[in-house]
Amino acid sequence: MTDTAREEEYDGLEHGGRLAWVEAAFPHAPRPFLDLSTGINPDPYPFSPSPALFHRLPEPGSYAALEAAAARAYGVSDPRQVVAAPGSQLLIGLLPRLFSSPRTVAVLGPTYGEYRRVWERAGHRVREVAEDAALDGLAEDIVLLARPNNPTGRIAPAAALLELADRLAARGGLLIVDEAFADFTPGLSLAPLFPEAGLLLLRSFGKAYGLGGLRLGFAPAPPRLLLVSGGGRRNPAILAALTERLGLPVAPVETVGWDGDALEAQCFAFLAARVRRGLPLTFPSTTGAPAPLTGGRIITPGAAEAG
Repeated sequence: MTDTAREEEYDGLEHGGRLAWVEAAFPHAPRPFLDLSTGINPDPYPFSPSPALFHRLPEPGSYAALEAAAARAYGVSDPRQVVAAPGSQLLIGLLPRLFSSPRTVAVLGPTYGEYRRVWERAGHRVREVAEDAALDGLAEDIVLLARPNNPTGRIAPAAALLELADRLAARGGLLIVDEAFADFTPGLSLAPLFPEAGLLLLRSFGKAYGLGGLRLGFAPAPPRLLLVSGGGRRNPAILAALTERLGLPVAPVETVGWDGDALEAQCFAFLAARVRRGLPLTFPSTTGAPAPLTGGRIITPGAAEAG
């Protein structure tokens, strides 16, 4: 499907961009269009990426370095509490799928329309609440807001949000704060307060740096649960040892509705593909190996028997 065809499938969501759709809808309007809909810095950060960056997939160590850089930029003390993704919009769409059963969700608005839509599509019960409502009166499992809010610019008080996050954490809930525009107000972010139970942040890279096409976002969030796949998830002794060693609750991936055997099979297929290409399987930053190392052998059914 072409980009133009995608633009023609306008679904009614009030979202920034969609210039191709607007131009088609208003063919006689003066040109060029001045797009004020996305909140992206019109003065992009000056940089010249090396062509080599586009010739290969990033290595696992590159992801760790990226998340460490984001942690430094956002003031998060532990890089392990930052997750990188291809755009905060992807994270907004993924979060509702992390819950295996329907939850109640409060969205403080008026705000970005995608919040409500993705949670409702995932089967959750969503209620929009006035952005200046008393936070201590919210009884939902999940509370979601933008700070500063889009489009009103309201900044919810940090102390009230931290109290709400504590209350939500006590009952297994979660406060999600979208800080997509926080870079425009230095010192606004809640990230330096981590670790904070019950709080998850969303950060957008492209808006402040004028690089929306890069599609890069981050989710600073302290870990609340470690999910285990593979055969070890069936061993209570291993799960108990992990809980003691890591200081975190540990559970099989089936807890959130995933298939641990399927995940393990996908993992081994990925490792096999790397072996065939002569790529490393382990790194100093992940397992403590002295250097990036490959391993294993490819066994072709039938060939071994013939030999």
